[in-house]
Amino acid sequence: MSDFGANGELGRGRADSGIVPLKQSEKSTGQSYGWGGPPDQRTIARAYVFWFLGWLGSLHRFYCGDKTGALCQIGLVIGSLLIGEVYLPAGQIGVGIWFSWLMLDLFLIPRMMRKFRETVRSDAAHVFN
Repeated sequence: MSDFGANGELGRGRADSGIVPLKQSEKSTGQSYGWGGPPDQRTIARAYVFWFLGWLGSLHRFYCGDKTGALCQIGLVIGSLLIGEVYLPAGQIGVGIWFSWLMLDLFLIPRMMRKFRETVRSDAAHVFN
């Protein structure tokens, strides 16, 4: 069975009379923002919640659009833990640097969010120019 109606439109479900077409708001706009949602709906308060709950996975940095920084933080903590298995003082120094960076993020979250929104706006402006 096909999910396409007689006019080729993708349906949401079946009824006795045929396919129920998708509303315009339900159709894909072609732009995906991932699990964080559109940039204009992301809030600093939610970024702090991600900082508090997802500190080990640097979820706050992913949410603020800083994927590179998030991956560096994750790499630092994992690398430090692995090095700590071989030479404990070096591992402790690495974890200390990671923890300090995590605490610094408390003050950097508003700036990261502002930078993310500006980047998205400028990218959108280039599309229409």
